[in-house]
Amino acid sequence: MTTSVNLTRRSDNGKINSSPISRSAAFVRFPEGCPQSIRIPVEDPDGDVVKCRYSTYSESQFNNDTFPYGILDEVNN
Repeated sequence: MTTSVNLTRRSDNGKINSSPISRSAAFVRFPEGCPQSIRIPVEDPDGDVVKCRYSTYSESQFNNDTFPYGILDEVNN
């Protein structure tokens, strides 16, 4: 996981941006061979929209095809 930090003050509220928060477990285990889905609950103290995406190779040192059956559902929030 990577992040970038921008410490400039926001134009809408004059405060430094707050990072999104996830309240999911650090480790999630699934039984092998059983289709499963996981919902990652996220919230942002500033009310910003939080989006998930696959990392690039330079961010994670893994190709996106290392988890071939994983699907990132970007439609159903």
